[in-house]
Amino acid sequence: MYAQDPSVRLYFAADVSDPDWPACFQRYSKSYGGLLHASRGLRAALAAAAFRVVHHHALWLPSLGYAARAARHSDCPLVISPRGMLAAYALRRARWKKWFAARLLHRGALAGAAAWHATSEMEFADIRAAGFGQPILVSGNGINEPRWSEPLDRQRWFARHSELAGKRIALFYSRLHSKKGLLPLIDAWARLEPSFPDWHLLICGSAHEYTLDDVARAVRGHPRLIERTTIAEPAGLPKPYRLAELYLLPTLSENFGLTIGEALASGVAALTSTAAPWSGLNDRDAGRCVPLDIFDAHWAELMKLAPDALREQGARGREWMLTDFSWDRKAAEMLDFYQQLTDE
Repeated sequence: MYAQDPSVRLYFAADVSDPDWPACFQRYSKSYGGLLHASRGLRAALAAAAFRVVHHHALWLPSLGYAARAARHSDCPLVISPRGMLAAYALRRARWKKWFAARLLHRGALAGAAAWHATSEMEFADIRAAGFGQPILVSGNGINEPRWSEPLDRQRWFARHSELAGKRIALFYSRLHSKKGLLPLIDAWARLEPSFPDWHLLICGSAHEYTLDDVARAVRGHPRLIERTTIAEPAGLPKPYRLAELYLLPTLSENFGLTIGEALASGVAALTSTAAPWSGLNDRDAGRCVPLDIFDAHWAELMKLAPDALREQGARGREWMLTDFSWDRKAAEMLDFYQQLTDE
């Protein structure tokens, strides 16, 4: 978006910085030891600046209160992207925190927003179900093809995990969280693996609700899986999509599912659940999007396919991402929406 409109700025609070960040990034340190993700510097910067549109990503944070006040100060529209936080699954969790945030951290911001941004039709429905009637732009995320240098990156992975070499790999790569369906996936693999001796499951992701040790314990609960499953720490390694023939995400709730898009952009067929907004996998024969209760059966069917057949599905997925999910296209959609709001 910055490339199309150099006036765009991204304000955020973080305790780390990166010299490679673009000039549009405006980082401010967290305050109070990071409690509640508050930032006095971010609050002051937003209060002092003038805006044409203020767009906040996520809910239940102090920064939404800062954004709402900045929009009122500049007399401009406030747009909110809930980022999955209005899904029924999300609303059931930590209800007292959401109550506290809505009444104290950003009181009135949701009702006072000029518009919303949803990353899928499913999220559009969640916003409407929550009672908000403002205009909604439905536009998915832009998808970058993850960096990968062949054969060097493959060799880097095999140097750390030699057991992956020569295997047909099914990949889970996401946050280690119950929402992602990881533990049921391990149980499903225990049922399926005797029929698929040439396949190997690679589990890779950042610790959230589970640690890597938690996942390892779940795998050890099925002794046969110990030699058939790799649990990998992703730090210092490229994203592992291109190691795999099949990407797996049996998620319980997903407003978009960026890793699905990244897998497809890498040319890897994907299997996910209908709790993710990726029914287009079925339409384009780039993988499958199926109910969770039949996820195992479809996983088995896909593992029966020859490598060339899965590569063809992945190639169709890659073309889909390049055509419909380019950052240029998504930025243009967002800027056009902003223009509509400011013209009203």
